[in-house]
Amino acid sequence: MRKIRPNDVIDDFCLQAEDLLKYYERLSIALKSTTNELSDRSTLAEQTFLNAATAFEGFLSDVFIAFLNRDSSQYQDHMFNRLKSSVKEKYGEWHSLRLSYAKVKHIGAADVKELLDPTGWNLTFKSAEVLKTKASEWLETSVAKNFTALTKHDERVIDATKAVRDFIAHRSESAKKRMNDTLKCVDKRPSNRKLGRGTHQIHNVGSFLKKEFKDSARVEFYIGRLRAIADKLRT
Repeated sequence: MRKIRPNDVIDDFCLQAEDLLKYYERLSIALKSTTNELSDRSTLAEQTFLNAATAFEGFLSDVFIAFLNRDSSQYQDHMFNRLKSSVKEKYGEWHSLRLSYAKVKHIGAADVKELLDPTGWNLTFKSAEVLKTKASEWLETSVAKNFTALTKHDERVIDATKAVRDFIAHRSESAKKRMNDTLKCVDKRPSNRKLGRGTHQIHNVGSFLKKEFKDSARVEFYIGRLRAIADKLRT
């Protein structure tokens, strides 16, 4: 049975990111000097960001599945330990010590998806911290280290991307607050410069994302950082 190649999953996301950057550039040029240029560029920036954030979330799910499809031994060990711990807590150590677990050498991709989420949804992570924790628990050491090696600045990009995406999708006051909280601290290093906000709260996220610097718009910087983070996960 052919296994999914994790690096192919990474390549696919990087190509998606590149396509979105080209798409944004083409449409930005097409909107120049049009009647509704400013409002249309705000909408374009939001839509492009939302597509990139959604693609990145799907990528994380797919790359986890690919890594587990290649080697699920750590995941199976982790789940067996959880089972033993649960039985010990509920029925006592005597019973937990008598449990056995028949590990499977290779789990197919479809079965991995079913194990991670029987409901059929993508695997999601509440935060970058949770992402790194799950990588440590489920993935073999040589793979997990690429996730745990992501810097605090990478984490801030992941969390800010999720927060901005959630606000674009839901427009709730709580989503706006979380977005503004994450944007306040995302750009504390040069690698994230231009990604965050200043002292003022962000109310119009499209205007925030379409903000032009001398080389690119803010939304393009976000896409570039997501692509760089994905690239760090290669094995």
